Amino acid sequence: MTLSITYLAEGSEDCPLVRIAGDDRDSLRLLNDTFEKLSLGQLSNVDLTRLQGFRSEDGTRLCLRSGTRGLGVRQAGSRLDFEWTLTLEQWATARGFVRPFLDSKSTGPQWLSGPESRQGLETTGIAMLLTNNPEGRW
Repeated sequence: MTLSITYLAEGSEDCPLVRIAGDDRDSLRLLNDTFEKLSLGQLSNVDLTRLQGFRSEDGTRLCLRSGTRGLGVRQAGSRLDFEWTLTLEQWATARGFVRPFLDSKSTGPQWLSGPESRQGLETTGIAMLLTNNPEGRW
């Protein structure tokens, strides 16, 4: 099992957005652990799409970065290459939003960055959505 990473340019009023979808507990734990390492400064750059447990069916590439400023999600190069840059504190906040997904089977979305997010993760432009619905619904 894996989590899928997909870019949705249109089709919803929430677009554009990058969606991480699926209910694989091992992959969700790896996402949580990666966010923790980013928040502690143990990692500064990781290509999420290259980690075991993550896949992209449409070629979306998502690099996570720690920075001095939280820039949110931005296109980097080609149409399907993205960088998601947050501060250490913002990665800790994002990790807090991932943790409930480790314990729950209920489907539901969580905005991790972008106009719909909260608690300091509000950014403009491309949103980041996590849903444990295997079909990617939110």
